[in-house]
Order: sequence, then C-alpha cells, then structure tokens
Amino acid sequence: MKPVIGITLDWQEKGSFSQRPHHALRTHYFEAVAAADGLPLGIPYQKELIGEYVERCDGFLSPGGECASPAEWYVDEEQKNGKGGSPYAPSPRVAFELELTMAFLQSGKPVLGICQGMQQLGGLHGCRMTGDVHSYLKTELNHAPGVVPPEEYAYEVRIEKGTQLYDIIGKETLPVNTAHREALVTAGPDVVLSAHAPDGCIQAIELAEYNFALGIQWHPEYFTDAKERGHMRIFEVFVASARFRF
Repeated sequence: MKPVIGITLDWQEKGSFSQRPHHALRTHYFEAVAAADGLPLGIPYQKELIGEYVERCDGFLSPGGECASPAEWYVDEEQKNGKGGSPYAPSPRVAFELELTMAFLQSGKPVLGICQGMQQLGGLHGCRMTGDVHSYLKTELNHAPGVVPPEEYAYEVRIEKGTQLYDIIGKETLPVNTAHREALVTAGPDVVLSAHAPDGCIQAIELAEYNFALGIQWHPEYFTDAKERGHMRIFEVFVASARFRF
C-alpha cells in the first residue's frame, strides 16, 4: 500500500471558483506526492477531526499560502506597534494548521513544510520572521512572487553539510525558484538552518528533535520532472519516511 500523505487545503472566502467560502490548492503538491509513490489526500479544516487525520495519514505536507502568521512571530517594528507586519490577511487556515502540524509532529510521523508551511514549522519552534524580506535584509535579490516564473530557477541556495537536507540532495548547491515576501529571520533553539539564499535569506530548516521535520522555503513541487533531481528527492525521501512507519 502507498503511504497516505495529508495535505492541508488552502481557503478562500470568495474567488473565481465560488463567491462563497471554499477550499482550493494547486495541483502541483498532489502530483509531486503521487510521483514519489505516495497517496495524496487533501485535508479540510474540521478541527474536531484532527485526531482522525493524524491516525489515518502516514505523513503530512503543509503547503504554501498567503496567510498572516501569529502576530508575536514577527520582528517588524510595525507589527510590534500593532499595525500589522504581514502583507497578508488573516485566514482560518492558520489556527487549524498549527494545531494539526503539532499533532503530526507529536505522533512521530514525517512532516514537510513548503513556503508558508516552513514558516509555520519554524514559528512553532521559536523562529521569528519578517513580513517584508526585502526591507529587512536590505537585499537586491527579489524573492517576491511573479518576478521569476515558478517553473524557472531564480538563484542557487547553499546547503549546509552535515544536515538532513544535504544527505537528501547530496551536494552543497541547488538551483531553486522563489515566491515569497515573508521569511524566517532567526532560528529557534532546536532549529537547524540547513540552506540559505545568496543574500543570506533562510531557505530550509530542520527540527532536530524529530526524525523527519523539514521546511523548504522554495517550491520544489514545480520541478518533479526536472533534470535536476534534488527537488524530487525531497518528496521521495519524505514519502519513504512515511512508508517506513507502517
């Protein structure tokens, strides 16, 4: 049997699909998990079912999104003054997904966070973040969505030797895409910073206290068919970790 990988669905109050609240998520996440021989399963926000979700899934993928994180995670001065440090609106996804993420971590099942999912993994474990990576880092490197198409590489990240990500990728550099305005800027006490962009922006984290808890700031799901195998290896090792558990 294929390991079941739960994937949090995103949420919109209204949009082109419906003028009423609905769930939606890009197909790339599901395709990447399936390509890695997993069985992807979308998870809606039924808080009372979190225990069932964790019991029935063998691993958890927290995908990207555009939601404001908890206010106390931000280091930006405007956030401290109560004016809001995130460019994004609050979403019911955040409170639900934070509880779901911790439930999966505490179960010992593998967790992969991508983009916003990485920021949530970090925030739950003492990392802090900025709502405007360009201003905070005073960088000329443009990380924002839409500057470079997500199907194209924007720069190379540097992967730290001795990390789980290095073991997965097998080398010190990897070309990646970029699509984020927010970013982690400090590490929690048990968080390993395993990859950085050329300007120092944190691009991957690992939670040392768990067997597999990996956060990736870029979007590897766009490169499952690429000649560069490093992106697909992330999903393959993640799904294999879930398979090993059952």
